[in-house]
Amino acid sequence: CLDSTRTEAGERDDRKELHSRINLVDLAGAERQSKVNGSGTILKQGCAINKGLSALALVIKELADRQSMKAGSNSGIPFRASKLTWLLKDSLAGNSRTHMLANISPACENLSD
Repeated sequence: CLDSTRTEAGERDDRKELHSRINLVDLAGAERQSKVNGSGTILKQGCAINKGLSALALVIKELADRQSMKAGSNSGIPFRASKLTWLLKDSLAGNSRTHMLANISPACENLSD
């Protein structure tokens, strides 16, 4: 689930304008297929979530590599690899600050994850 909200504040003259956007992404169900005893739709949803996470990891890696090389262009970054990375393109690249939170289970059965 992706929820996006955009707000604008400030005066419209002399560069006193502020734009903000918050994207809340819920990746519930991103688990290993061996742990999920699902089939059909549940298995397809899990595969789609994992594909989106893999694409997101590639985009973040590419952006980090570009940052370390001080390259200014965002061309060649695979934002179109998934819907998730395409929708988060503005938040990941350019003049933005991005924070990621992870809710990780401390259970022993999830230690390998």
